Parts: sequence; C-alpha cells; structure tokens
Amino acid sequence: MICSAGGAFGGPNNFSPMPTLDCPKYDDPLAEREPPNVGPCTEFDAGYGERLDEVAAAAVNAAVTEVTRTVDDLTGGLTGGLTGGLTGGLLGGYTTYNLSPGVYCGGISIGAFADVRLAPGTYIIKNGPFNADLGARITGENVSFYLVGDDATFYFGPEAKIDLTAEKAGPLAGILFFEDRNAPADRIHRILSDDARMLLGTFYLSRGELRVASLLPVADQSAYTAIVANKLRMTGSPTLVLNVDYNGTDVPVPEGVGPVGGTTYLRE
Repeated sequence: MICSAGGAFGGPNNFSPMPTLDCPKYDDPLAEREPPNVGPCTEFDAGYGERLDEVAAAAVNAAVTEVTRTVDDLTGGLTGGLTGGLTGGLLGGYTTYNLSPGVYCGGISIGAFADVRLAPGTYIIKNGPFNADLGARITGENVSFYLVGDDATFYFGPEAKIDLTAEKAGPLAGILFFEDRNAPADRIHRILSDDARMLLGTFYLSRGELRVASLLPVADQSAYTAIVANKLRMTGSPTLVLNVDYNGTDVPVPEGVGPVGGTTYLRE
C-alpha cells in the first residue's frame, strides 16, 4: 500500500495502488542511531579510472579510425565503426583497484576503465563526493558509507555498474549510506545507473534528497532496500524496487526501519 501524511498530487495513472491519505506522521526512525567516529584522513582526493573527456576523445578517435578502414562498405563502416569504437572503447581494458576502509578526504571519483572492489568495512567520505561516472564499476560486500562535510554526496552515473551490500556489524550495520545530520539541507544524491540492481541495506539521508532517474530497475536484486530521506524524487520512467525479504539476507535491518505492521509509509 501507499500511505501519505501530506496528501497526494496526480491522477490514477500516477499511483498503483491509489494512496491512502491523512495517515499519521512518524518521527525519524533512526534519530538515535550514532554515526561512526571520523578519524584522520587516510586518502586524499582519491581518483581511479579515466575522465569523461578523455574517454569521449578516445571513443571518437576509435570510431573515426574504424570508419576509415571500412570506407568501401559505407553502411558497415559507419555502423560497425561508431558502435564498435564507442562500445569497445568504453567496455574494454578495465583496471582493477582494491580499496580498503578509511577516511577519504576530498571524496572518491571513479571513472571509465576502473573496476573498483571495496573490502568490507566503513568508508567515510569527507568533504567531497563519491562519484561513479561513465563506465565505472563498483563492487562491495558488507560495506557502508558515512557522508560527512558539505560536499559529501553520491552520484552513480548512467553507465556505471553498482553492486553494494551493507555491513553486518558495527555502527553502520544494515545502513548502506548514512548522511551527516549536520549536512546542508536538500543536498542531492543521484542514482542514474541502469545497472544498480544490488543495493542491499538502508539509505539514511535525513537532510538530503535522493533522485532516481534510471531506465532499468534499481535495487530489484536486493533482499531488501529501505529509504529514510528528507525528499525522494523520481523522474523520467524509473523503477525503484523496495524488496522486503528481510529473512533472505544476514544483513540486519536497522531497528525502526524494518517491518512495522507490514505496512509501507511515506513519512514527512
């Protein structure tokens, strides 16, 4: 069901099922959850992979070269050259980077050709964004992220592949992203990826806005995904899947977030 404390706007095609209105308001269910301690910086302005402008230039050069080689077959040259050059340039030649938990001051930027694998533990993203751009790959089992500082947001680009599950123990057990409660209001965190199907855990964004604008389902392969956010905005034609198979994983559900009478609520 959909249950709203603040009404609803839109016609029958905007909701399935139609929302129940005038539902009770609820306080922040994680208000008492303590964030992890932030120690000294272990990494500064961490960056992996290639920048978007470098990837675009390489792809165009590859396409032009291929078209030139197949000039005798115009259709095959244009189609095969452009498609092969762009696809081959973006998907081939990945470099693997193994990251460890720590305090990443200035954030983490992951670009094309970077296959980033995160060891289990807590990653503190301080005073900078956590960005996965065109062609990036991120894999992390039992990892959690604490976003602290004015510029600490996350961005998963359209062609990024994201596969993350939250920690099983510690201060952030069951929480995938924990936003600092002193963060500026209405900061924007974005999921644009068409391959972010495993996002197992809780998004706790009490100050920010989560925007989802992907073409393919998000989080549909997760046993459960919970969102506690100041705002949630979905644009385009996205499919955000919030599974509730809490017994299907050993990642714990934070107290107050899990099944509450088997009902889903929109909370103000």
